[in-house]
Amino acid sequence: MKIVVVILLCLCFSCGTSSKAVRVTFGGQKIERAELKQGLNDSLCVNLSPGQIGQISEAVDFKQHSEPYKTIVNYWLVVKEYNDSVHYYKITNAGLFGEHDWYIRMRKKDFFENLWKKEPKVARNIPITY
Repeated sequence: MKIVVVILLCLCFSCGTSSKAVRVTFGGQKIERAELKQGLNDSLCVNLSPGQIGQISEAVDFKQHSEPYKTIVNYWLVVKEYNDSVHYYKITNAGLFGEHDWYIRMRKKDFFENLWKKEPKVARNIPITY
């Protein structure tokens, strides 16, 4: 009987919460290049300037906790850092921004859509290894 109680207690306390914080840093010295795409394997993208990369932190509230979602992705943000690590962020028209199906809500829902519509499209520069 004691073993059953111990197992039940371990199961109850090991569940934890279902949310985790998305830790993303934009701007600063870490980002070498950032590209916005409509599809992950698209050959056309919008290269983001350092100023636009800095505006992402204003459009997305990175301090809130993330939640798991299964949703249709409208845009991909591919970020390459100077240490050659590449991050793939998913953006939806519903105002969700996330990585690996964990999303946070954006302050400016149409920020990435406006970037895509206004900026010129160029050939991609970051190879896809997703």
